[in-house]
Amino acid sequence: MTTRRAAALLLVLAGCAGRHYPETPTPWAGEAVYDPARVWQADPGRAVERTPLPVDGDWVVALTDDKAVRLAGTDGHEMWKAKLGSTPAGDPVRSGNRVLLALDQREPRVVALDLGDGREAWSTPLDARNLLVHDGLVVASTISSGVVALRTDDGTEAWAIDLRCGGAGPVPLGSDALVLGVAPDSLVALEAADGTRRWTVRVGFDARPASSAGRLAVATSDSLLVLLDPDTGAVLVRRELDGRAAGSPVWAEGGDRLLLALTDGRLLALDGGDLSPAWTVEFPPPLVCAPLVAGPRVGQSTPRGQLRVLDLHTGKDLGGVVHPERILVTPAYADGDLLVGGSGGTVVLFREGGGAP
Repeated sequence: MTTRRAAALLLVLAGCAGRHYPETPTPWAGEAVYDPARVWQADPGRAVERTPLPVDGDWVVALTDDKAVRLAGTDGHEMWKAKLGSTPAGDPVRSGNRVLLALDQREPRVVALDLGDGREAWSTPLDARNLLVHDGLVVASTISSGVVALRTDDGTEAWAIDLRCGGAGPVPLGSDALVLGVAPDSLVALEAADGTRRWTVRVGFDARPASSAGRLAVATSDSLLVLLDPDTGAVLVRRELDGRAAGSPVWAEGGDRLLLALTDGRLLALDGGDLSPAWTVEFPPPLVCAPLVAGPRVGQSTPRGQLRVLDLHTGKDLGGVVHPERILVTPAYADGDLLVGGSGGTVVLFREGGGAP
């Protein structure tokens, strides 16, 4: 876990001091509409604190014991395991036949691993945190080097821009741009090809952007949720929240609906055009990660080892799954399979026959 992420998580959990967290999660109780089968369970290493990456029916999982592993989608066996030398700082991303990871702490670098055998294809020293693959480049927000774009074929630098990067982004902005938070309180849009700045706007501290279908939203640590014009950065709608965001906002239905988890246990569904409330569902606090949207359903995981699945339109509780450990990161979903990683390194694959969570 990165120092920044660890500190943030400790603050959230400290805010719930005195609450009881059972060692064994309480099973979900209700009339289940979503009730997938547990297909397999694997224990490849230590805690899963990054969302796994689906790869051609399999899964690449980054672990806090400085390793990455590819697990077979059929039964969870290890296809390969790579020693990284440092802890993954962000979610793994894919570029062609390679998986890319940003590593922090002891050996800060961006590394490319071959998806076939896990061998290192290239490695570039860089104190990156988050990665975005775009048209032959992997764009990284860094701690001390600003925004840096590397070529995905060999890891050489394509362009760099001096910015004081925040903790979130970059995320894609349309087909040819990207947007990311810049410390202390701004959002910046850049041309993906060469890093040319499109616009900068002050939105609030620790800006966490999300874009979809021509819409751009950002949540901040000072309890603001803002809609922006993606072309100009002009503020369209600003809403004050009576709580702090747990992760970034998540778009659904082509930008018609916006989901946002709050650390106090609430999951908000909002209209994508004016941020008016659609529904709210309360969970036992705290929530520590963003929701997962898959088709007409949304899943929210909790540190208690549960993931509840809700109807995207109404918020109706449809069922859920139970994990043997705490869940500290958004699970991954692909083609009807749901992979949930836990705080002790256990990953569990759930499958609903032909359905989506």
